[in-house]
Amino acid sequence: MKRAVKILRKILVVSFIVILLLAGLAIGLSSVYEDEVKEYVISKIEQKFSADIQVEKIELNFWRKFPNASLRFQNISVKDIHLAENPPILVARDLFLQFDIYDLLNHNYILKKVEAKAGKIDVLIYKSGKNNFHLLNEESDSSSTPDFFFSMDDFKLVDMEFAYENQSTLQSYNIELEDIKLPFEMTPDGFKCGIKGGFTMVSYRSEGVEIISNRALRINAGLTYNEVNRNLIFTQSSLNVQGVELTLKGSFKLTETTLTDLTIEIQKVDINKLKPLLPSSVIIWLDEYSVSGVLNFKASVFGELGGKFMPKIDADFSMENASLSNSDAGLMLKNMAFEGSFSNGKQKSLESSVLKISSFDGVLNSEKFNGKSQVRNFKNASVTADFSSDINMTALKEIARLEAFDYFEGEMATQFTLSLRINHFLENPELTAYDYQGKLHFSNAGIKLKIQKVGFSEINGSVLFNKNQVSFVAVSLVALGSKLKTKASITNYLNMIIPINDRPYFVNADLLGDKISYDDLMQIIEIEPNDGPSNPWVARINFFANQFSWEDAVFNNFRGEFNYSDNHWSVKNASADFEGGKISGNIQYQPVNQNSNFTYSGNYKQLNITNVFKTFHNFDQTTLTYKDISGFASGSFSGKMMFDNQSEF
Repeated sequence: MKRAVKILRKILVVSFIVILLLAGLAIGLSSVYEDEVKEYVISKIEQKFSADIQVEKIELNFWRKFPNASLRFQNISVKDIHLAENPPILVARDLFLQFDIYDLLNHNYILKKVEAKAGKIDVLIYKSGKNNFHLLNEESDSSSTPDFFFSMDDFKLVDMEFAYENQSTLQSYNIELEDIKLPFEMTPDGFKCGIKGGFTMVSYRSEGVEIISNRALRINAGLTYNEVNRNLIFTQSSLNVQGVELTLKGSFKLTETTLTDLTIEIQKVDINKLKPLLPSSVIIWLDEYSVSGVLNFKASVFGELGGKFMPKIDADFSMENASLSNSDAGLMLKNMAFEGSFSNGKQKSLESSVLKISSFDGVLNSEKFNGKSQVRNFKNASVTADFSSDINMTALKEIARLEAFDYFEGEMATQFTLSLRINHFLENPELTAYDYQGKLHFSNAGIKLKIQKVGFSEINGSVLFNKNQVSFVAVSLVALGSKLKTKASITNYLNMIIPINDRPYFVNADLLGDKISYDDLMQIIEIEPNDGPSNPWVARINFFANQFSWEDAVFNNFRGEFNYSDNHWSVKNASADFEGGKISGNIQYQPVNQNSNFTYSGNYKQLNITNVFKTFHNFDQTTLTYKDISGFASGSFSGKMMFDNQSEF
C-alpha cells in the first residue's frame, strides 16, 4: 500500500513538472513567435482581403485550442470598404485562427481551422444590386505557395447570428447559429466542404411578409466545388426542420451570377410531424382531433440567385391514407388523399405565386366527397374552391358547427364553388370580397332555423344558391302535418340568420299545399325574435291549396297572392270554392299605433246561405240564424274591423 502511494506521488509530481514545463514552453513560444505570426497573418489578410478590419487585441496562444496554436482576434469587426454606408459584415467577440504547432515551429504558417464566437454575420444586398461582401482582393497572390486562407480544413461558428437582407427582391433571413461546423478538404480541382450543426430560423420574410418564424433546424450537408466549371454541388445532404427530414440535391454555378439548380424532397413523412410547422391557430384546431396520414413533397429551385434575381420555385406534393376523427363530435374523416402543386410564377414573387390542390377526396363518416382548390397571389390572395359530396346533414351540422339551426338532418348531395379575396394573405389576413354558388339536393331532410317557429320535414328536391339568393326548384316538404310543394327564391337570405347589411330579405314563392289552416300558415311564416338586431323581411307568395281553413270556414281550391312587409300583410286576388258557390276578394291587415285594422272586400256567387250563417256562427247575432234562412246568395261585400293590442275586437 505504501509503495502504491509513493508511485502515485511520483506520478503526480512528474505530471505537475511536465505541465509547468509545457506551460513555460507555451509562454516562451508565444513570446518568440507571436510577432512573427501576427505579421505574417496580417500580411496575408491584407493580401487576400480588401476590407476594413478593426481588432481590439490580437494574441497567440498555444493552450486554448491545443493541440493547435491559435491566433485570437478579440472584438473584431470586418467591413467592406467599397461603399461608405455598408454595415460590418462580421462582428465577433472572438475569432480564432488555428495553426498546426509543428508547422508553426518550422515557420510554415498554413491556416488549419477558423472559429468565430459570439457575434453576427450581416449580409446586405442593396436595391441597386451592390452588396456589402465584396471582400476578396482580386489582385491577391496566385503563386503556387500554399494558400493561407483556403487551405483550412475546418470552419466553425458558435453562438453567432446570421442576417441576410436583399432590398431588391425584398427577402430577409434572421438565423441563430448554435454550433455550425464547416470541415474543408482541398482537392486538385477545388475543394470539399461539409455543413453540420443546429440553428434556429428566427424569421424569414419575403416581400415584407413573415413566412417562417422560430423554427429549429439541423443541417448535414456535403458540398463539392469544381474550379473548372465553377459548380458547387450538394452531396448526401439533409435538412431537419422540427424533426422533419428533407433531402437536398443539386448545385450552384458560381459565374458572374449564381445559377441555382436544387431539389428538396420529403418522402412518406407522417403528417403529425408537420404539425409544429403550422400556424398556432391551426395547431390548436388540430389538437382536438386524431390525425394520421403520409405526405410526399418535392420542390425544385432553379435560376439566378442574388442581387436583383430570385430563382424559379416549383413544387409538387401529395397526401395519402389520411384520416381525421373526433369521437366527441362523432366525426370520422378517412381515406383522404390529395395532390397539389406550388409555383412562384413568372415574376418569381408572392404576387405571381400559385398554390393548387388539383384534386382531393375522402369519406366523411360514411359519405364520399371530392373537390379542388387554388390560391393565386400570396399578397392579396384570390382563393377558389370546388367541392362536391353526398353527405349526412347531421354530421355536417356538427362539423361546420351550424349553430343557426335547431336541427339539420337527412341526406344531401352538394356541389359548391367558393371564391374569396383576402388582403395580406400570409400576415393579418383581411377578407375583402367573397362569392359562392352551388346546388343542394335533399333526400328526406329536416331543417329548422332557430329563428323559425316551426321546422320542415320530408324535404325532397333541389336548391340553387349564391351569396345573394337561394332558389328552391320543385321542392316538396311537410310543415305542421301539411304537405307543401314550392318553387321559390329568397334574396338576401343570409339576413335571416345574421344581419350582414341593412336590406330586408325577400321571399318570392309559388306554393302548392294539400291541406293548411290559417293558424298553421301564420306559424310557418313567423320568425322568432332574437336578442340581436334583426332585418325586416318581405314576402310575395302565389299560393294554391286544395283546402284552406280559417276557424270553421273551409275553402277549397283556394288561390291568391300573399304579401307581407313590416308586419303588414294582405291576400290579393283570392278565390275559392266555398259553401256550394264561389267567393273572391282581397284582405288586408295593417297595424295602426297600438291597434290593428282588418279590411276586406269581395264578391260571392251562389253561396248556400244556410251553410254560410252556420259556418260564421250567425255572424255573432241571434235575430236571424241559419235555422231561419235558406236559399242561395250572390253579391258583394266589404268591411273593416279594428282590434286592440290584445287582439280583442
